[in-house]
Amino acid sequence: MQSRGIPPALIGSMVALILAGTSAGTAYAKTTMPSPPDPHAKQPNLTLRQVTVTGTLIQGVAPVGTAVNTLTTRNIIETGAMNTQNLLATDPTISSAFNKVPFPNTGLSGGTSVEPNIHNLPGSGADTTLLLLNGHDFVGVGGLQTSPDMGIIPPAALKSVQIVANGGDAIYGANAVGGIVNLITRKGMQGVRVSAHYGWANEFDSTDANLSFGNRWDTGSYMFSYSYQENTDLLGANRPYARQNLTPFGGVDNRVNTCSNANVIANNVSYAMPSLVGGTQNLCDQALATDIFPAMNQNSAYFGMRQQLAPTVKFSLVAYWTQRGVYWKGPQDTATGTITSSNPYFMPVAGATNETVAYSFTPVGGPSAVAVTGTHEWGITPDFKIALPGNWNLDVLLYGGKSSTTATTPLLNSAANSAALGGTTVATALDPYNIAQTVESITNNILNFQQYVHNDQTLLETKVVAQGAIFNLPAGEAHLAVGTSYEYQSVNGLQVDAAPGVTTGAVTQKASVSDVAAYGELMVPIVSDKNAMTAVRRLTFDVQGRMDHYNLFGTTVNPKIGLDWAPARGLLVRGTWGTSFVAPSLEDINGSIDTRAQVISVSPFGPGPFNTRPTILLAGGGNVKPMTSTTYTVGVSFTPDWYPDTHLRLTYWNTTVSHLISIFPVFSGSYFFNNFPGEYVVNPTLAQAQALIGNESIQGPSLASMYSNPATYPYVIMNATRTNLGTTYIDGIDFKWSFSHRTPVGDILANTQGTYTLSETNQALDSNKLISLFSAGNNVSRLMASASLGDQYHRWLLRFTVNYSSGFPVAYPNQNYARSFHPINGLLAYRFRRYFGLKDVEMTFNVDNIANEPPPYANATYSPGDGIDGTVGSETLGRFFNLGINARF
Repeated sequence: MQSRGIPPALIGSMVALILAGTSAGTAYAKTTMPSPPDPHAKQPNLTLRQVTVTGTLIQGVAPVGTAVNTLTTRNIIETGAMNTQNLLATDPTISSAFNKVPFPNTGLSGGTSVEPNIHNLPGSGADTTLLLLNGHDFVGVGGLQTSPDMGIIPPAALKSVQIVANGGDAIYGANAVGGIVNLITRKGMQGVRVSAHYGWANEFDSTDANLSFGNRWDTGSYMFSYSYQENTDLLGANRPYARQNLTPFGGVDNRVNTCSNANVIANNVSYAMPSLVGGTQNLCDQALATDIFPAMNQNSAYFGMRQQLAPTVKFSLVAYWTQRGVYWKGPQDTATGTITSSNPYFMPVAGATNETVAYSFTPVGGPSAVAVTGTHEWGITPDFKIALPGNWNLDVLLYGGKSSTTATTPLLNSAANSAALGGTTVATALDPYNIAQTVESITNNILNFQQYVHNDQTLLETKVVAQGAIFNLPAGEAHLAVGTSYEYQSVNGLQVDAAPGVTTGAVTQKASVSDVAAYGELMVPIVSDKNAMTAVRRLTFDVQGRMDHYNLFGTTVNPKIGLDWAPARGLLVRGTWGTSFVAPSLEDINGSIDTRAQVISVSPFGPGPFNTRPTILLAGGGNVKPMTSTTYTVGVSFTPDWYPDTHLRLTYWNTTVSHLISIFPVFSGSYFFNNFPGEYVVNPTLAQAQALIGNESIQGPSLASMYSNPATYPYVIMNATRTNLGTTYIDGIDFKWSFSHRTPVGDILANTQGTYTLSETNQALDSNKLISLFSAGNNVSRLMASASLGDQYHRWLLRFTVNYSSGFPVAYPNQNYARSFHPINGLLAYRFRRYFGLKDVEMTFNVDNIANEPPPYANATYSPGDGIDGTVGSETLGRFFNLGINARF
């Protein structure tokens, strides 16, 4: 086939596209017709650049102005990470996961995947962190999430994970406000490799196993990988810090009175069963029957390949499939209701003719009820890379993916419970004093009830990118990349509170959104080694621009500029400026399947102290506008000539997020009540409750049931819908330092990295008031950091790492500060050349949290399932041992 070259008109159009993203003016290019090619002329040498670095469309070069943190296969092996989420939890810039043991949650309100959040920006988790697979989007998962699942790829199939901690919307599209996490997969290997881990802590264990195999040949390669992992659950009863009763720690007792041994309130006096002594009360700790971490199992499969189809055409294919089950134990159903003398089980106390009884179904259902979430995901990406004349490359990529999420959460059938309390015969009545004496069919009818959620999501993407050199400068070649893409996303979900198998009355959602985009990047070397001068050894300028048109949200243009300046050898000064855009997810808009009134049996969030009367949360999507942001960074990297084995990197980052998309911060206690006075009603009347709830379904007791007794009147109704909260201003410093030194006893290896948030303030809604998120009650750590010290001697590696999350002010009774959390982890590894017929055997022994440090204490109310307990800031399994092996045949 004869090549015609790149027409100057195309080059001009590409430059115009770049300039359109950074200027309000119009750029024009002079168009000329190319000369007819000479069929006898020597054809140019065509090449394919394959090295991909996150943050740039230009292949084979580092992004300008941007620092990339790369987690490699070595990091995966040495950390003992069983999945990508555990690996990301070792990076302090991913502040939402760092220093924790990340697990997916369950149910409608909880997510079904772990959402990385760079710099822990406020909002909807990964909505401010863009998650990519080999540089492209992939399908979301969850009942209410449309965020991708970082755990879909077996760790053995990962070549690296690249993290860019600043905005990148200009080339990748929406959601890169805080930055980008990009999974880079392998597309080939030689032979067979196996790996396995067994981990254990007190009353907890986990296992995983992986089998990978592949082959390479002159023109291609392939790889297949299968992974299985599972872990048991960890109950609050097995850790001393997960308690509602905090009096042993000097705190308050927040236990509830809905217990196996019931409590009777007659004539406003409490009588504890079975003694029924006036003024007594049974209290029970629901934390004991609630999981700190749920049980989980997962199967994952991955296939990657590449094949040279022609001298100038290379084809690659990536496909994955994942199935996950999460099983979360929560407290058994409880209720508080009124019983009268018409009920055959009525037990008159102190002469009362009607009584309020607080009781639990534990005697018939067990101490815990189990919520189950299952997900299935798959995706496939064929990709053609074509070498064009003039060292230009064309990349044509297609992606199709689908996920299916099903979640069931046990609920109390409030209508059946109320009817049974009003029953007039033994065959129809509930005995709240002794649940076990009730006819089994009646308790089964009350407990055989659930919240059922099913959601299918689809993502289709096409992407075409051309890139190459456009002209020569004294410093080198200027490179241009341009691209266009089309993306279609859909959700099809339903939610219903009913008996298993019943979908009558379900809330449904069927919605879709499409996006057409054009984008480009121009990288211009101004000074290099070819024309270096004093104080300017290298100077490179980069400009990126992207225009997106959403059929639901309109058009947005986002530019980004970057600059690298090397004033001396080993010293690099860099900077970026850009804007970002987050379109509301399909779950953020009206008609979301979580539109409902959710009843919580107590009021742990305020205003005021803990209250045993219910809270009603109004949940669902809203009339949400897009979220926008502006980010700039200034950084320096230093690797001295006189000691190249040390490296220092500092980056100042500053982000302003406008029209922040999130739910109203109802779980933030005083912060919510002080700053959103129009979004809650304390002591609402029945008429007010009916007006606020309207036609929404009620998850929990009916209004009639709650308003039947003053003891169960709702204490507060709060707006927990998703909305645009206002503007957030946040800035901080990322730092990283590494050092190595050879000694007679091995190579000494040291590393420290982290992020320090200088300030974070919110300007709520239309208010002019700036509120610091570091004030008491917001539970925000300023400093997230890790430091490690190790020694590598021949085939041995010994390393210790401390992960540090700083303390912060709190607003709890008799407590104004929560301490820092700084567990110490250890690693011992040894490599065999051969071992029992295996090659390159590596055995690792990790001990996380060597000192068994508990998470920071907080004198806070425990409310199972709402993420509030007697600890704050961190999650830990305690001392956790992990034995691993990695080998090949």
